[in-house]
Amino acid sequence: MTKASRQSLRKDSITLLLNQFLPTDSYEEPKIYCIDHSMITSVAPGILANRGHLLENIIYIHLRRRTEEIYYYRTKKGQEVDFIWLDCQGKRHLMQVCLSLGDPATKKREISSLNQAMEELNLGESTIITFEEEDVLEEGSKLINIVPVWQFLLKEERCQLSIVK
Repeated sequence: MTKASRQSLRKDSITLLLNQFLPTDSYEEPKIYCIDHSMITSVAPGILANRGHLLENIIYIHLRRRTEEIYYYRTKKGQEVDFIWLDCQGKRHLMQVCLSLGDPATKKREISSLNQAMEELNLGESTIITFEEEDVLEEGSKLINIVPVWQFLLKEERCQLSIVK
């Protein structure tokens, strides 16, 4: 995707670009999310026809309400973590999004990506958002919270603004 086409997508006010979290100066293509996923699915149903992608889009829009410091992460072994975001205290959070962990291959892939990223970034906890599953997995000294989407969306965590007099 060219720089001009990325700028065009950004100007149309229906998409947001998510850059990769990079500790180096290398560059990866941004991921594209839609501001109004219902409009996009009605206009171009193939774009978000996959319910897993739709769920990821919903989570991205929700995270954008919390912070602008949101990225995706690629581990040194090339596995992708859907989101790494910083809260108002500057703490990093890792998050995967998938419709279900019912398929053993999907579960293994999602957990493996998070474990690698937690190891590389020296984090002890991460989250997987699913459609309805809920659990807590302990992977050695690492903790992976599996949270249903409804629960995550209802949990309000916005930064409090201080008013200086």
